[in-house]
Amino acid sequence: MAKRMMRINTLVVMWKSDEIPYDFERRRMSVLISNPGGEHLSGNVEEILPMPQDEVLITKGALESVLECCSRIRVKKEYMDIHEEDLAKINALAEELNKEGMHVIGVAAKKKA
Repeated sequence: MAKRMMRINTLVVMWKSDEIPYDFERRRMSVLISNPGGEHLSGNVEEILPMPQDEVLITKGALESVLECCSRIRVKKEYMDIHEEDLAKINALAEELNKEGMHVIGVAAKKKA
């Protein structure tokens, strides 16, 4: 797949180097992005998006499908292992939001080792 430029905002450009399209079996899609230019955002998303020359896999889709491939969660800027209690809280909140007519999707990111 050819690399394709993605503009995050007017200052930062990321490259999409690979993609696994959404499919109805997996119920999620994934993209591999990199930051070849060395520009970086400030603020809360900085540690999730790739630093210069790094790659990050970002996955989004049905909440339960995304949670199945996660072993850690981020709470208040700290990463921790997922436990059954965490999954119960996440699913309860999603169910509550669904009852209010909102559709909840999961988003996960992992830096490429």
